[in-house]
Amino acid sequence: SMGVQTAKLCCHVEPLRQPRPTIAVAPIAGPRLGVHYACQQISKVDIPPGVTPDKIAKHLSVLVELEHPHLCKVVECFESESEYMLISEKAYAPPLLDFLAQKSQDGTAKVGDREAAEILRQVLTALVHCHKRGIVHGRLEPSCLLLAGPDGGGQKHGRPVQVKVSGIGLGCVLQPPLGSLDGATEVLRFACPEALWEPYSAEPPPARAADGRAAPSGSVRGKSSKGSPSLHSASAFMGASVMGTALALEDGEGEVAGVLDRLDIWALGLLTVQLLIGFNPFASFTKREDLIHQIRSTGVKYDPLDWKNVRQDAIEVVQSMLKLSAPLRPTASELLRMPWLRLERGTAPWPLVHGLYRHAVLNSKEGQFKKLIIRVVAEQLARDHTHLMDVSKVFTTLDKDRDGLLDFDEFREGLKHCPDLEAHLFDVVSLFEAIDRDGSRHLNLQEFAAATLPPIVSRNAANVWKAFRAFDLDQDGYITVEEVVQVTHMLEGSLLAAEQIQELSAVVRRELEGLGVARSRRDVAADEVRGAQQLLGCCVQKHRPIDFEEFHFLATAREQKGLCAKIVMKTVYRFVNTHLEFDAYGVREENKAALRWPPKLDEVARTSRSVHHVRGGLMEEHKKHDKTKAKKKAPSPSGDQQK
Repeated sequence: SMGVQTAKLCCHVEPLRQPRPTIAVAPIAGPRLGVHYACQQISKVDIPPGVTPDKIAKHLSVLVELEHPHLCKVVECFESESEYMLISEKAYAPPLLDFLAQKSQDGTAKVGDREAAEILRQVLTALVHCHKRGIVHGRLEPSCLLLAGPDGGGQKHGRPVQVKVSGIGLGCVLQPPLGSLDGATEVLRFACPEALWEPYSAEPPPARAADGRAAPSGSVRGKSSKGSPSLHSASAFMGASVMGTALALEDGEGEVAGVLDRLDIWALGLLTVQLLIGFNPFASFTKREDLIHQIRSTGVKYDPLDWKNVRQDAIEVVQSMLKLSAPLRPTASELLRMPWLRLERGTAPWPLVHGLYRHAVLNSKEGQFKKLIIRVVAEQLARDHTHLMDVSKVFTTLDKDRDGLLDFDEFREGLKHCPDLEAHLFDVVSLFEAIDRDGSRHLNLQEFAAATLPPIVSRNAANVWKAFRAFDLDQDGYITVEEVVQVTHMLEGSLLAAEQIQELSAVVRRELEGLGVARSRRDVAADEVRGAQQLLGCCVQKHRPIDFEEFHFLATAREQKGLCAKIVMKTVYRFVNTHLEFDAYGVREENKAALRWPPKLDEVARTSRSVHHVRGGLMEEHKKHDKTKAKKKAPSPSGDQQK
């Protein structure tokens, strides 16, 4: 069975004897690869009152289950005597707004309507995924929007930058939301009105009328507690038991209680303003008291001169996000349905959907080692490969809520159009869990692409050779069990908890050792007395490494009917390559180019790329700008040449 599919993602809260560094480097099974993670250290002093360790454990157990192309995934959580440490995916600096400022001509983060909509759409899809599971950010500010790669996410072919939201789930549970502490004025510029309290008063903000305006001065929600310090918690007057069960759901399913999700909508609205006009609307307020009064009483002022070049539907989105009354602000899901942000639903012909599901059913019946080979082959495919283009069409068609992931209902809906396949399935849930290799209960684009890889692609000799090179870490022409386990760690374990990857590695190890594959090169040296069997190639040697002929046989063998012919072909091809130095497969000499996978040394852990995007946009416009500058710098032709 699937090694990790039966393992539930859990929160690992363990005491540490030694403090962790700010950036944690997790070596993967030896010195071949070091995967970098970010470590967020949260002092227990900052935890809001009333939050017990049990409630934090429940909250973190939901947090580690979250996975989205635009989230920095939390992998594990640890606890020391004085702090909690969250190990998460490490995104690239500088933050998004600084990256855009460096690319712009005027030094601001101002972008066009189309680019701003693309960035906002990416963040909103991540928030939809979190809010549905009872998780809010609570502390969203410019430093939380990072990049998936040093060049803006590595997006090519005119695709936009890929944004990563970091620090999800910290506000309201592990730390108070923005505005509830005496923070810097720069940070308070992104705090929402309901989270701002007077420095030494427990009096909540004034009640507001239905249109979001301040109610008359006599209308107050509560009485002030003179002399008592602030509760430092927005939930005290929002009517949601944040510290109880609102954000600590046992099953990780359910909406955010009350209007806590509107904390994120307000902050994201201010970030959108900065993308559209180039500056924060509260940037002119330098005194803390004036800033708080402006946010709580008046909100954002819209100067026609600043907004004259912004389309009206974009302005309507911003105005709805920045309403002073939290219940009047739209949810993240509602914002994605507004005209400025709405994308047309993808369409794919149902025969194409049927073909991909058929491949998924066939691939699900393979062993763990064969599934790893298929995953590596899928990682090596070029971005413009026909299979990946087809997968993107089908994926966007099935993704009804446009959150960039497929849940079980969306996956099963596609299978309903394939009744002949559904009749041969013992259990649809088992198929979904087999594809969902990280146990997140959602399928990302890479998981879906690997699971639906056609046999004609996975069994292609050139693709199998690239996969063999990826497994052959020491490049000696042979593969051992330890190398396969190490590749398993690199492929599956960079964003999984330690217990999950250990279970999966144990399943792969047992499978290969059952086939007689050597654990290491030392086992091969100790078994050289059986050289005759190794030469024949058709006898199972006790400790034998996997050469390319054996690897190709394991990667392409499917049915019992043709096994004898494949065994003979494997033996003949091995003899020809060993004694005549002739490659019967014709792939060894032609395919020595750099591999797309495994990642380079000191790479960072990375979640799946985004599937919903609009061609054109930031990266394409920056390239045009660079070309224009190059043409201006080019010397003009001489007079003789002009003649």
